[in-house]
Amino acid sequence: MNGMVKGQTGKGVFTIMEVNGGWGRLKSGAGWIWLGNPSYCTVQDTVAETPKTSSAKSIGEIAKEVIRGDWGNGQQHKQKLTAAGYDYSVIQKKVNRMLN
Repeated sequence: MNGMVKGQTGKGVFTIMEVNGGWGRLKSGAGWIWLGNPSYCTVQDTVAETPKTSSAKSIGEIAKEVIRGDWGNGQQHKQKLTAAGYDYSVIQKKVNRMLN
């Protein structure tokens, strides 16, 4: 989120062609929209995340970070993990296994 804001989309339904790091590329070519804030963006259909490079952290590493509180608490960590391109349910299952 270090880039310059070049405009706003306004209310409406938009088609996302690609998802990367919590951002969705608009089919219109107008740019990218942040998908991580459910107060203004509701995702209705599943869009495959752009595959991560080998530098992506493992599920175990992310689970340890979640346990430490690095990703926030409650709904906040779910939103942050999803926005970062991680599958929340997979991470949460690993967290649960590590704590039991």
